[in-house]
Amino acid sequence: MDRAKQIIRAMGDLVGIQFANTNHLGVNFWHDFQRLGVLSDCFVDVGANVGQWANEARQHYPSVTIFSIEPESESFTSLRQRFQNDPYHHAIQCAASDQIATAELRVSGGTTNSLESRWTPLLGSSRAVYNNSD
Repeated sequence: MDRAKQIIRAMGDLVGIQFANTNHLGVNFWHDFQRLGVLSDCFVDVGANVGQWANEARQHYPSVTIFSIEPESESFTSLRQRFQNDPYHHAIQCAASDQIATAELRVSGGTTNSLESRWTPLLGSSRAVYNNSD
């Protein structure tokens, strides 16, 4: 059996395909949750963007309550529309932080926004300012 695996891996390498052993932790997030017996009544998706992670969570946990937090207006609107018929999903428009501060969010107009200035060349210069002191 080990020889067969070696041959299959070698064939994959020739065409640019890599095989991963899904029995190891860290390969598949949802598999890890199930394997470790993670049970929860609630997930919180901070920096939810348009709900990509929440959508996957919903597929694996159909009845769990999900709170998606997203500060950027356009992303938040898309997020809210995406889950408008999901009674267990709650979209909250705000910025989350461990400190009271003002921050500039670099907005890409796509599915990536960042607080980190190092992404400015890739995301462009559009910015939104968020203050969580209110």
